[in-house]
Amino acid sequence: MDIFKVVKTIRWTTGWLSVEQLDQAKERDANLKNLSDTKNLFEKALEGTELETGSDDEDPEVKAAARTRDADKFATDDQKKAELSPENWAENIMVKLICDAATNPKAVRKVVKKALGKPKSRDRVRAMLKKVMEGYNAINEKNKEMRKRGEGDEHATFTDLMAQLIYLVPTVAGTVLDLLLDEDEINQEMKDEKDLKNHIRIKGVFMNDPMKCVYAGKEQWKNKVKLLRRGRDPDVYEVRRYKCLLPNVLDLDLIQAMAYTNNVEIFAKKSVQAILYCAWRKLMVHAVKIQTFLALVDLLSVLAWGMTTEKGSVFDRLLWNETHDDKDPEWLKENGYSSTIWQEGSAWEHVYAYGSPRHAPSVWNILAASTLRQFINFVWKTCSWHQRQQAAMEAQTKSGLQFMGYIWGHYAYFQMILNADLFLFFSKLIFLCFTFGRKEEVMTGFEQAALSGTFSLTLIGLLSPFRVVACKVSLSLMAIKRAVVNPDVLHFFTFLFVMFSFFMFAWGIVDRENTLLCAFVQGFRGLVVGDGDGMDLMGMKTDDKTVQNDEAHKFKAAFGILGMILFFSYLMNLLIAIFSNTYEEADKMVWLYFHQARAQDLRENILGLHKFRRGGHFMMLMDKLNLTDHFEKPKALYLGIAMFGVGFVIQFGVHLLPEHIFVREWVFYVTTLVSIILLTLGATFMEASVYAPGDGEQDWFPAEDNPTTDHYMYVFCRSDFDSNLFLGTEELDREMEEAQRRVKKMHDKIDNLTEVLKECLPAIPAPPKEEMKQQEQGDG
Repeated sequence: MDIFKVVKTIRWTTGWLSVEQLDQAKERDANLKNLSDTKNLFEKALEGTELETGSDDEDPEVKAAARTRDADKFATDDQKKAELSPENWAENIMVKLICDAATNPKAVRKVVKKALGKPKSRDRVRAMLKKVMEGYNAINEKNKEMRKRGEGDEHATFTDLMAQLIYLVPTVAGTVLDLLLDEDEINQEMKDEKDLKNHIRIKGVFMNDPMKCVYAGKEQWKNKVKLLRRGRDPDVYEVRRYKCLLPNVLDLDLIQAMAYTNNVEIFAKKSVQAILYCAWRKLMVHAVKIQTFLALVDLLSVLAWGMTTEKGSVFDRLLWNETHDDKDPEWLKENGYSSTIWQEGSAWEHVYAYGSPRHAPSVWNILAASTLRQFINFVWKTCSWHQRQQAAMEAQTKSGLQFMGYIWGHYAYFQMILNADLFLFFSKLIFLCFTFGRKEEVMTGFEQAALSGTFSLTLIGLLSPFRVVACKVSLSLMAIKRAVVNPDVLHFFTFLFVMFSFFMFAWGIVDRENTLLCAFVQGFRGLVVGDGDGMDLMGMKTDDKTVQNDEAHKFKAAFGILGMILFFSYLMNLLIAIFSNTYEEADKMVWLYFHQARAQDLRENILGLHKFRRGGHFMMLMDKLNLTDHFEKPKALYLGIAMFGVGFVIQFGVHLLPEHIFVREWVFYVTTLVSIILLTLGATFMEASVYAPGDGEQDWFPAEDNPTTDHYMYVFCRSDFDSNLFLGTEELDREMEEAQRRVKKMHDKIDNLTEVLKECLPAIPAPPKEEMKQQEQGDG
């Protein structure tokens, strides 16, 4: 297989592995080569099912029980036939599936669909996955023993392999995760209860969720969910109970693979949504509340600064009931400026009347603390990413596969950090630098523009945590975003922009009056918006005298008419039609994009905000100082609120008291610095407290993938859950698919019957050709 040569080349040329690690990987590569002639678990499950027959009159429960027994026997026999330990057999099963997905993903998707289309092969796949999980449970126990002895893990974890499978074939990986949701396991744990209630209350803030999930150890989940009987409460739904056979499924590698994938259809899978809902209810809801509060503080602070004029009351700009002259000479003289300061010096130094005060220390401190907190989170996120990258390289050594390096590669990192938060950080940083230590009274025009940009980006930053809240507004915003970034829209918009630019350049050759910038602005108003002033510039306003005196005006008018027909009448309507079509398509699959946005937010929060993770360098230091309990729930939250509150109260003193009250200038600056540090640490502690484990609780996302106790995910999913709803499949399309499925099933039965008849009935010799001709002539 060519994949193994590629793996070795990438390892050696990129320097991901040392020489010792390469020697260790040789044994893994040899094992992978031995798998090249074997079949993956879906292909094995199809063996012997081509002639599968059965009576439709047979009791379905009896048939299901028989298939289950056959599947268990098949999985056990396959394990024995391999002559391997359960651990190695389980690892080979998963590695073989990943290798096939890397070499021919289309064939893998086809065989998976075929295997799951037959009850017998589907039960075999489920039984083999249970055996695989038993093998990996043994691997986990072996890894724990090796860690206790101070040795490294010998095998890659199941979640590492599943993350690579998501990277290669997301829909197949989602199918495997769905097959790991077992109903019999949880019903077995509930067998001692006399009344098996199958209803649960699922209540959301704006919209009700399709499921409720619990992440806990065995027997602990019963105290975290309340099952009910059916009642009249509209928020009580009938549910189906599942237990995920994969322990510690809330794994950062899985979440990163989901956040990084381009195939969003995986988010229609029940198991994938369960992972996200499990983390959402327990962690992300509180994180969104805190992030929204901090964004509101920044937004109101910037708004207060921008809507307050020099020597005016707070928000006095909002109370204007008449227009003001931004070049008012009296106002400028009252504030110590010349009456023509708005045109003196460079463009960076122009000052206009009724501008905002440059010296606002309280608001400057709040913005400085917010910027410093963003910088800390960014650095922490980058360091956490580097740690996960190193762990991915180790996982590659254990499994012999290189795809973890792509999941945690440099391209994925830059894709994560290039968002609105990065632009907001630099916007605030630039504005703070321009206003730092400046005692001049009024902002320049450039500083006022920078403050306006900071406010706009802060507003976008406020919408960032809100976009993962399930409501109609966030879903509409998500659909608009996906429609705007759709390749069809972007490509046509690029073509439109190039055409418009060339058209305006050509216009500038004829027009000798206006600047190029003015021509572009007025051209946009005329050709795109259809504004009258823009149309006048393009020669639409004319009279006989103008035509006689200006020969070029005839060309301008003809050129303008051509531009109006091309841009305003044709291209703009075509752009609207393309955008409407892409918005309709995005709206159908908006839930899939919504869940991916949650996965991306969860990944960034874990990397950037989970600072009190157990096993990390910071918590190890706190453990030496016997201060660990101060960084656990709920103490970390209370400590953060206290520090943020004290820092915020100090700002009132900084704002209300004149600076000469502080006696010395350095006292004022020390007070300012202390308040910034308190605000920064308080906000950082509040954000980090969400993901900090409580006293006696296990960290869901530790620094290393070595949880001390296994947690399982218990899913209580509404019985009317339908993945087609999230895929945007229309009801008519579903009926057509169902009809095609039934026709295909009928054809399969006919083919199976034909094969059976060929085997059972003796071969009948065909009559001689002369007799056939005579018979045909007699019939004629």
